[in-house]
Amino acid sequence: MNLIQSYFNKTITYNNINYLGGYQSAVINWLSMAYSCLLLKKHNPTDNLIFYGNEDIVRILGDLFQLPYDNYKIIEANDDFSNWFYCWPKILTYEDQQNPFIHVDIDIFMWKTLPSSLRNAPLIAQHLEYDSTFYLKVYDQMKKDNICFPDFMKVCCENNIIKSYNAGLLGGYDLAFFDEYIHEIRNFLEINKSKIALSERKFLYNVVFEQWLFYGLSAKYNKSVSTFYNKPIRNFDMEDAHVPLQILNLKKLTYLHVMEYKRNWACNRFIVYKMRSEFPDVYDRILSICKQKGIESSLYYDFSANNDILFNFKSIKEYYCNSGSFSDIEKLENEKNDVEDFNIINTYKGRRSELIKLQDEHNISIEKIRVSKYPNQPFRLALSPLLKVSGISDFLLRKLLNKKAAESVSDWILLKLYNPIFNTIDRFMWTKDKYQLLLSLLKEENINEILTSKTTLSVSLQKIKEFIAQCIFDGIIVIRL
Repeated sequence: MNLIQSYFNKTITYNNINYLGGYQSAVINWLSMAYSCLLLKKHNPTDNLIFYGNEDIVRILGDLFQLPYDNYKIIEANDDFSNWFYCWPKILTYEDQQNPFIHVDIDIFMWKTLPSSLRNAPLIAQHLEYDSTFYLKVYDQMKKDNICFPDFMKVCCENNIIKSYNAGLLGGYDLAFFDEYIHEIRNFLEINKSKIALSERKFLYNVVFEQWLFYGLSAKYNKSVSTFYNKPIRNFDMEDAHVPLQILNLKKLTYLHVMEYKRNWACNRFIVYKMRSEFPDVYDRILSICKQKGIESSLYYDFSANNDILFNFKSIKEYYCNSGSFSDIEKLENEKNDVEDFNIINTYKGRRSELIKLQDEHNISIEKIRVSKYPNQPFRLALSPLLKVSGISDFLLRKLLNKKAAESVSDWILLKLYNPIFNTIDRFMWTKDKYQLLLSLLKEENINEILTSKTTLSVSLQKIKEFIAQCIFDGIIVIRL
């Protein structure tokens, strides 16, 4: 079986790799791609792992970062479709396959071998989708643009529900089907090219010709499609596959597709922590190269803090503020917080190497909890010594909660936590009651048992477990042996 990954981007060059890719920094973007590749290679060592990209991307991943793909292949897409559709080069990648394959998106992390149910299937996809929300808006746009589609696709759009296969994973050994699939995609795009050219929302058609058409064509021939997730996903409600919940609940991980969560704070932290602990040599290589290429990042070991970069990660972890123009009061409030954060970082900068080692040990302990490999000796949970509890101004409260008068400033606090790996301050806005709850839970003798319990817990205990687990991931709580 050939495992295929692809990535195409004409804005990135060998000499300019400063591209966020939706993440909070360019460094994390490259770490994410590397982590996806390295996990596939680790858990599927006998498979042929092939990467497809345009020349600059191939040189970056192959020559610079030296990711261990068995083969690199260059595809240059320079037509209108490549300018309009992000997934068009991916279609060209499917078209190049002469042997059974599974294409795995570059933002998918897998911690186990691909199951035989997929390896031996004629057609596979990540999951079946039923959607009556976003996809209906896509369908409305198709009607507005007067798009023509083949009769076999009508089955995708019945009873105000759009049926589709998610292409996070796509492939199989039925290559004859894929030949027709590619042929139908080309027909669909050529017939509608002049209409799509006039559309102001061309990007919407990516899901139509890659995912909807795959569903319609498989239905036309009554083809069975094996999926990674057995149950259909309705209205994008991923439940157990919800990315932030997967990361924060500290359960064992088998499969994670980042998708729209690339800006998520926990997701960015997670990728860095995992690459540091599991593939430290590649992690160091990517950081070194990014630094040589002039990309600024607080992840560098010799990073010197400055206000231009220091606070890229300063959004509150609980509520999100609305962006707007800076008033004099707002500038004053932000400057005051920045000065306080800068002083905290200066306090710890001389101990950063020591504190990084402690945080690495903490992250390793988290992984032991995930896979039920608990330390032989008893462990306890405690507040991080790097945590600072601050008051919060009435102005900042109004701004962050986006409320006018419903909350009292006396009920809220700001938690500031020095993160030595990122060399910055993570902020969390909590109610005082929530903080007092955490303090009381840490005094409970059986809190460790709740955290590591394998039995079904009551609703209240499950919520406590999730709360403690998130605090551990955030670093507010540390694990002490």
